[in-house]
Amino acid sequence: MDLRRLVSRVYPYVLVFQLLLGGLQLLDLAGVRYRPMVERRASGLVFQLGFSAVAPLAALAVLWVGVNALFGRRGLLAAAAPLLLCLYSVELGLAVASLSMCLVGTWFLGDRGTFLDSLCWALSFFLGLGVVHWGVLRPLGVWSPLGGVFSLMYDVHHVLRRLFPVLVLPFLFFWVVKPLIGLRWRLPELRVGEGGASRFSTLFLVFSLYLSVYMAFYPYLPTVNLSGVEFGVDVENYVRMFQRL
Repeated sequence: MDLRRLVSRVYPYVLVFQLLLGGLQLLDLAGVRYRPMVERRASGLVFQLGFSAVAPLAALAVLWVGVNALFGRRGLLAAAAPLLLCLYSVELGLAVASLSMCLVGTWFLGDRGTFLDSLCWALSFFLGLGVVHWGVLRPLGVWSPLGGVFSLMYDVHHVLRRLFPVLVLPFLFFWVVKPLIGLRWRLPELRVGEGGASRFSTLFLVFSLYLSVYMAFYPYLPTVNLSGVEFGVDVENYVRMFQRL
């Protein structure tokens, strides 16, 4: 595999992490307030990233500039102009420049669908780690070094939850949006071969079925629910019903 082909495969992931880290850095700088449920009570909190994203954003910016210089796309380097904001604030300059580089870099991708593919893989990776953390390590009482990552994901969920109704609309009317998006984007698709579903697809389906059953028992595991708190208003009625049987 030559250098250009390798770089073309890595480049979409550079854009994805510029989007994710740049967005998180801006939320931290803006001091966004949100109200999560803590012990069944809403409490006002301020979003804090918990770490500095300056080093990874700077490394991603260097990679972005290097890739576009390698492919002779020097005209795109104007997207790095927001780096001048670093004279005022390094965090703000890198965050805005990263989002600008991501937007311009994605727009001029030969196959923009690779950006969507990379975004789905990156999010799936972190969500998969979340399943391992909350579904395996936490019930077993095993310490996990990823606790801070999922605490951050929890905070981001509450910050963005007011946008969820708006974000759901494109999925409800995707049959209208898809032809328009398909003109410029190659959407990720799930393909089934002539021999039917693969072993991985079948295994994933069976795992999903077992996971749905596991989720019903999860809140009552002694290592998760230390106080034995009952979930749901109908739990007492179910207990009485089984006691009478």
